[in-house]
Amino acid sequence: MSTRLESVLVSPDATIRQALSVIDTGGLGVALVVNGRRQLLGLVTDGDLRRAMLDGHGLEAEVRLVMNPEPMTASKATPREQVFGLMNVKIRHIPVLDEDRRVCDLVCFVELSRKIPWAIPYIGEEEQNEVADTVRSAWVTMGPKVARLEREMAAYVGVKYAVAVSSGTAALDVALKVLHIGPGDEVIVPALTYIATANAVLYQHATPVLADVDPTTFNLDPEDVRRRITPRTKCIMPIDYGGQSADYDALGRIAREHGLALVEDGAQSLGGEYKGRRLCSFGVMSTVSFHAAKVITSVEGGMVLTDDEKLADLARVLRNQGEDPVNKYHHAVLGHNYRMTDLHAAVGLAQFRRLNEVLRRRAEIADFYTKRLTGLEGKLTLPAVAPERRHAWFFYPVLLHNRDEVVGYLKEKGIDTRIAWPLPIHKQPLYRSFFEGARFPVAERLADSVLNLPLYYEMSEEEAQYVVMHLKDAVTRAGKTAR
Repeated sequence: MSTRLESVLVSPDATIRQALSVIDTGGLGVALVVNGRRQLLGLVTDGDLRRAMLDGHGLEAEVRLVMNPEPMTASKATPREQVFGLMNVKIRHIPVLDEDRRVCDLVCFVELSRKIPWAIPYIGEEEQNEVADTVRSAWVTMGPKVARLEREMAAYVGVKYAVAVSSGTAALDVALKVLHIGPGDEVIVPALTYIATANAVLYQHATPVLADVDPTTFNLDPEDVRRRITPRTKCIMPIDYGGQSADYDALGRIAREHGLALVEDGAQSLGGEYKGRRLCSFGVMSTVSFHAAKVITSVEGGMVLTDDEKLADLARVLRNQGEDPVNKYHHAVLGHNYRMTDLHAAVGLAQFRRLNEVLRRRAEIADFYTKRLTGLEGKLTLPAVAPERRHAWFFYPVLLHNRDEVVGYLKEKGIDTRIAWPLPIHKQPLYRSFFEGARFPVAERLADSVLNLPLYYEMSEEEAQYVVMHLKDAVTRAGKTAR
């Protein structure tokens, strides 16, 4: 029997108090009353119990006195679509029975229409007001709101300069360009990362060099980084996987020993910390993404952060077609149109004002998952937060052996998930010829087993419980998971 179904069963001599507890824990609004052989005796909803107490039944009354002894049921052979067809506003739970009237499943009305997205941005009244203000001002291209967002971000992260651009990918491109990374140079990046990290190196006509990742944090393994350094290495570019910090003590030490630049790809980690210091501040250049799925968004956008005034000045030139900041329409270097608009910055400013609240809520959901999924050792590997880190919880990654089977089951229940990422860089079609025969065993194992659960600011506890319930059911069906 599935964990999900087991959680809603009660015996006929259970009390109303106990039945209420089962309904609350199960999260389905119903308890099934069964005998010792799991044969169905009746069904009771939270509404039934409330009405029973209004009629004078106390919390210690036996549930058999208030249950519905003849609920609508379906046989094990009945197609799921036909079972759904039996439902209406009054019939919202249908137990599925085998030939001996033993309960083998429970079909719920909520499953008909429930959709749990993997991520969804929160765009509220503040964002709308900021955008409306921008439209009324008629200054919709790069202007005062971009400058304000830059100042506020720099102050928050703890660096001197911030340069807003059109995307996180643009930020990476600019960061490497201002460091004059070019043909013949090598940049070490994680084997497990979003493809934009490696692509930014190719944009410079430089060579991405992959290093394996740590099995706990999924971030660059410093010792493997050390092994990959050659006389052509110019830069180390770690990510903070899912919002958890890389090991910046070790990576910084390696960079200093070899005279290398450290560029922090902080696309996922705004708000996270390493040893009390905010992420996106550890590189000579660091970058942020404001994509719609990120912790906060400007719809699309990114930012370059640095303490070096000259690098910041060059970044501003590069984002604006290489234009001289003093002599308009004079272009001494090849740049891009990577400008952020004030419309995008308006959304970003409103989002930034609630960043701490968003981080708190994401941490609460992550904690909810961890507490309710603990105990599934051998079936599910939960994320571990390394010491002296504050996680930003962009991802909540779990490891599963039968991942594709679990993904399919969750999809049937309306639960969207993400695999970040199903292919390590060396297995991406674009990069196979670059890394033919290369092996990165940790990255490969994680790519084969990682699954990121839904996590977003407006996610309710009920929605999180729905994910937990069906994930438990899915891993029970799928068998043992990755270790």
